[in-house]
Parts: sequence; C-alpha cells; structure tokens
Amino acid sequence: MDIAQMRNRLQTLANEMKTLAHDTPRDKWTNAHAQAFDKKQNEFDNIEAQLDRYQNALDNLSEDPNRRRRGAGANEADAQAAVAALGQFARTGSVDGFGVNNAALTEGADSGGIVVPRELADKIISTQRAYDPMRLVCTVVSSKTAATKYDVPLFNGTVDSGWAGETDPRAAGSISALESVVFPDAEIWANIPISAWLEEDSRIGDFVVREIAKEFARKEGVAFISGSGTKQPLGFLSSPQAATGDDTRSTGTVQTIASGGAAAILPDSLTDLVYSLRPAYRANATWILNSKTLATVRKMKDLQDNYLWQPSVIAGQPATLLGYPILECENMPDVAAGAIPIAIGDWKEAYHIVDRTQMLLRDPYTSRPNVLFYSRKRVSGSVVDSNALKLLKIGV
Repeated sequence: MDIAQMRNRLQTLANEMKTLAHDTPRDKWTNAHAQAFDKKQNEFDNIEAQLDRYQNALDNLSEDPNRRRRGAGANEADAQAAVAALGQFARTGSVDGFGVNNAALTEGADSGGIVVPRELADKIISTQRAYDPMRLVCTVVSSKTAATKYDVPLFNGTVDSGWAGETDPRAAGSISALESVVFPDAEIWANIPISAWLEEDSRIGDFVVREIAKEFARKEGVAFISGSGTKQPLGFLSSPQAATGDDTRSTGTVQTIASGGAAAILPDSLTDLVYSLRPAYRANATWILNSKTLATVRKMKDLQDNYLWQPSVIAGQPATLLGYPILECENMPDVAAGAIPIAIGDWKEAYHIVDRTQMLLRDPYTSRPNVLFYSRKRVSGSVVDSNALKLLKIGV
C-alpha cells in the first residue's frame, strides 16, 4: 500500500474496532469476538509502525545538511559510506547500501530512483561550495514542508511605544501587518551519461557526486544572482530596485547607489555604498564582484595614495576592500553603462537559499552503451531582508 492507502486503512480499522466494541459489551465477548478484535488491532499497530518509520526517515532526510549532530570524523565516515553506496547504485541499481530507511523511499514519481540521504546531500552541497560562492555567505535552509511554495514571514512595521510612569495609561497601540517573502518553486536537473567502462570503476560514486555538484552549482551560481524567479530562484539583481533610502523604499526593493561616473566606478562611490548600509548590517558585510571588476578596483587609491584593496594578512582569509572581505563571483556583470557589477551586504540576512528533496535515477536503457544518471533537486532562493543589501549601479 502507498501512504494514502495506509492512512485510509488505519481509519477503516479504527471504525471497525469501534463498531465491535460498541455492538457487544466486552464482558460478553466470545473467543471469535476477541480474535477478530485482536487481528484488527495487530494490523492497525503494524501499519502505524510503518508510517512512523517512514516519517522518521523523511525527518532524517530533510534535516539541515549544514548541521553537525556528531563529531566531524563520524560525519565524514557517513558521507564516504553514502558515496560508496552511490557507486554501488550507479553500477548495479542496488539501493541496499543506503540502509532500510532509504530503501523504503525508493518508490514514487521517479520509479527506480532514490531520495538522496542526508549524508550524501551534505557531500554534494559541500562540493557545490567550491563552484557556487553564494553558498559560502548566504543563509542555507533545508525545508521540511511539503507545500508547493515556501515562504518566510517578515515584519515590516513599527510598534507604538513611549515612556510612562507607574500608573500612567498606555495607548492600545497597533502593529503593522506581517508580510511574507514567497520563494519561487523551482527544480534543477542534470542528466550525466556514464560509459559502461566508467560505470565499472570503483570510484564512480565520487565522480557522480562531483559532476552533479558542479552542474548544479553552475546553474545555481547564475540563478542566485540574476535568476528571473520563474521556474528558478529569484536572483538579487532581479529583485525590484530603487535609489531611495531604507525608510522610504517598499519591502523587497533593493537600494542602488550611483557609481559616480558614466560607464565607470569612482572610488568615492564605494565608500558611499558601504555607508549606505546600517551599522548592524555593515558589521558582517561582504563584497561580491567578479574578477574583472576586482582587477579594476585593485588599482584604485585614496587621497593619501593608499590602495583601497588590501591583501589578507592571515592565511585562508579573503582580501579586503575598505576593510570588508571580498567574495569573487564570476556570474556578476562586468563594469558597463547601466550595469550593476558590485554588491555589498550582510548576506546571511539579505539572501536565503532553500534546499529541498533531491532524487537520483539510474537509466541503463535510453542511451546504450552509456548509463544515464539523472538527478533533480528542488531548490530556490530570494532576497529576504532588502535593507541588508546594497548595489552599485554604473552611470550611462
């Protein structure tokens, strides 16, 4: 039975047991009555236990893949075991290596596929970070909701307040209505052909993880920056924009700061961009720009002939621009008339990435002698706090 049938059967059994109990008082039950009731009770308990195991498996799969519940060594061992199981699945189609819980989740719209377990999702996402820098600085959440849309409530108002003595009256006050940020429902997919010889390689699991992560990261890297929001994430450059300040713009509209020159960046505009952020956001701010724009910015100096760009003095730490770290994203536009080549913000507050279920499907029939390894994942993204982000707009 599928999940709906199991739940319907539970309701039927409950009604039948209720009827048995009401029709004849328990002290007058015959052996036949007792056996009939016990049989239904046992079936009810078994189905309920199956549903509990299924729900526990779903909860495990949908946990935040960035969370560490155990030591790093245990998590890495789990990830490697999941990669090995993926290799077995790629070679033979067997899901035994994923364990009982995951084997129970292999049926559905993608018949013959598997729902990616938490450990494997963690491995794929950690590999994605090397190719999709946005995941390094933005908030990444794992959604457990089965709803088509995912939304985040957002308070965008003020609360009446004031000073008063001990017995002075207080105004009833009012609170502005809550708004919400609705994340577009989007799905990304990749179809990787694997030759029969490569499929026999013992490292096929690592290859599949790497190629899936690279392909997803390429697509996501563009969408999180400039995605249209239609069947893909809404990129922060595609969000509504206005030159007005934080107190006058509508919710979800990102402020733009003029570059100060026609088709060029003037150094003072970078300072204006930084200080257009409120101090709370500025404390955790990071620049985002591509390497070509960074080359331009690195040549800029202040009035004392000091470079605005400063190299990192600590190994592993990013270089800084006006004291704030730089993240290179090659999907940002180049400097050009009317373009937005530079953004700065507290990205944890400004932009959220939502990861949902990922599915893998092995297809050894469509493209012989190759084996197609098809993966799809529901993922979305959107600006959440538009005040935490500022954009530099080039003049025309």
